[in-house]
Amino acid sequence: MELEAGQNLELDYGSEKSTLDDKGRIIIPVEFRKYFQGKLLLTYGNERCALIMTPSAWERFVQEIMSQSDKRQRRLLSAKHLQQVQQVELDRQGRIPISIPIRTYANLNKSCMVARDVDKMTIWDFDGWYNYLKDNDTEMQAAFDSLEI
Repeated sequence: MELEAGQNLELDYGSEKSTLDDKGRIIIPVEFRKYFQGKLLLTYGNERCALIMTPSAWERFVQEIMSQSDKRQRRLLSAKHLQQVQQVELDRQGRIPISIPIRTYANLNKSCMVARDVDKMTIWDFDGWYNYLKDNDTEMQAAFDSLEI
């Protein structure tokens, strides 16, 4: 796809630094807000982060968990993700409230990173985001090297 001069590319991915306020609300970056309107689902992420999904992404997620043939895996995934879910919505200032248990689990403090992936976002402690990237760099490099680009 070739862009005309002055035309912006719509990106389905990205990350931006953000702030968690004193009331536990994360400011969602302006460029992400149009993709996350209405009711959203908030739960524990897989790697010490908060996970926010659109309803359609949540439905696919639930179906994947429920389709697990291993009952123990299904119970574990349900306990960590499904049983922790909360319904949230952007307020007029573009913030989403993050509950104390999820903030504690994800070690969220004032400085955060919001990472967007099509129909879900992860909220990370700012340093935790970079530690995650650093700690997984070898695997990420191998995955990148496997791409045919």
